[in-house]
Amino acid sequence: MEEKVAPEEVVRVEDLLPELVTPPNVHRVGPSPHLNWDELACKDPGRTPYPVEWREDRGARLARGYEALRRECGDKPLIVLSGYRTPEHNAAEGGAAHGQHPKGTAVDVAKPPHLTYGEFVAAAFRAMEKCPEIRGIGVYKHGTSIHLDVRLDAPDQRLEVWAK
Repeated sequence: MEEKVAPEEVVRVEDLLPELVTPPNVHRVGPSPHLNWDELACKDPGRTPYPVEWREDRGARLARGYEALRRECGDKPLIVLSGYRTPEHNAAEGGAAHGQHPKGTAVDVAKPPHLTYGEFVAAAFRAMEKCPEIRGIGVYKHGTSIHLDVRLDAPDQRLEVWAK
C-alpha cells in the first residue's frame, strides 16, 4: 500500500540545502561557511575549478560579498547560478568580454523563494553598504537572479550598477 504524505511534510527542491544534506562528518571546502569552491567553479563541460592562485584574494573577497548578501536575505541559503567562467565559457554564455566572471570576482545568485525580487535587490544594496568590497550589482528584467561582484578595478571605489 502506498503511503500518503501530508502537504506540510512535502520537501521542496529549493529547500534542500548543501549544508543540510551533507553528512556532518564531511568537511565542505570553500572560502566561507556557506560557499564552497565547487559552487564557484565554471559551469563549462569540464567544470573548470576556480583558479587556485586567486582563492586567497579574489575568492576571499567574493565570499565576503556573498556572505553579506546571505545575511541580508535573512541568513538563508542562496543558490549560486554562475561564478568563475573561463573566457570561452563566458563568451558562450553571452557574458561581457571584459566582465567580472572571467576574473573570478563575480557571482550570479538566484532569487531566494522567501523574497520578492524587489526585496532581493534591496538586500543586495544593504549588503553593499555593509561590505564595501561589493563594487558591482546587476539586476535583470527576468527577475530571477542578480549579479554581484567585487571588481578590483573600480575607479575611485565607484559602485557599478546595471540592468538588462
